[in-house]
Amino acid sequence: MIVVWTPEAEQDRADIWDYIAAENPGAAAHMDELFSDAANWLATFVCRGIPGLD
Repeated sequence: MIVVWTPEAEQDRADIWDYIAAENPGAAAHMDELFSDAANWLATFVCRGIPGLD
C-alpha cells in the first residue's frame, strides 16, 4: 500500500518541524523521522490503521 500525505497533513508536518526546530533542530529531525517511520509502518501493516482490525 502507498501512504499519501494530504496537503493538510504535509502542512501540519511542516508546522511541527518549524515549531520544534526553532528550539532544537535535532529533535525536529528526529520527530520527522518518527512521522516517516509511522507512515511506512502503516503502509506495511495496513490493517493496523483500521480500528477493530488489529
